[in-house]
Amino acid sequence: MTFIKFSQQGKRDSKFISLTASKSFGFGGDFLRLNKLDDKNYVELYFDPDNKRIGFKFTAEKNDVNAFKLIKSNVSNSKSTVARSFFTTYLKDIDLTRFEPKYQPEIVNDPEQGTLFAIELKELTEMNK
Repeated sequence: MTFIKFSQQGKRDSKFISLTASKSFGFGGDFLRLNKLDDKNYVELYFDPDNKRIGFKFTAEKNDVNAFKLIKSNVSNSKSTVARSFFTTYLKDIDLTRFEPKYQPEIVNDPEQGTLFAIELKELTEMNK
């Protein structure tokens, strides 16, 4: 049997939206590519307080004064945004280190906001800490 050379160094599954303790969101390159969001430069954020869900609407242009600029990574196809004002408005009483850092988003159709990518915050279990 012959060896196969490993050539995926630095490659990882990035179909996720990540949440950081530094009050930012990360959008993996695979997530952006699979959902045809590569050309989007802004994200509008929404919050469902009853279910602790965060909604994301991606846009190419800044259509809303409250949209956050997406920052392209220099080393991957991922993007991120710093959203301190969102976190201090809706999640100020929540210790973000108690929640899962990565989420597989779902597409939801909100009657008022339209189509959003949504994540539901989930607390870390003892096994995941």
